[in-house]
Amino acid sequence: MGCGASTTATKEQNGSPVLTRIKDEPKDSPKDSNYAESGPCTNKERPNNSATTAPVGKWQEKDVISWAKKIGLSQRVKVEAFSQFNGDLLIELWKLKQECPTVYYSALERDLAMAGQMDILKFNRALSACMTN
Repeated sequence: MGCGASTTATKEQNGSPVLTRIKDEPKDSPKDSNYAESGPCTNKERPNNSATTAPVGKWQEKDVISWAKKIGLSQRVKVEAFSQFNGDLLIELWKLKQECPTVYYSALERDLAMAGQMDILKFNRALSACMTN
């Protein structure tokens, strides 16, 4: 079964439960307009340059790289891997975490070379701070 759906037993038919597939709604799914307009990232999580006073949804690739350097990931993480992300894609990554955590964590390990738990935890904390108020 794919991400974003769950199965629940609802009725019994011939003595066997009937499984019904329902779509799970993400608990803390960001609303696109909030992130494109409000810029919820705190000063501590924002990179130190004038371009990133903009809301996360308007960040450019260089802003995301600067932010990734600032959040304190270990030397093993290749911060340059963040060059493929702008603010909109960072928001999509957050949504992926909410909708399909397995794919999200695989992407962190595979695409961003985050093999260590501490790096994943630091990244999650910083990403959450940028996406929630």
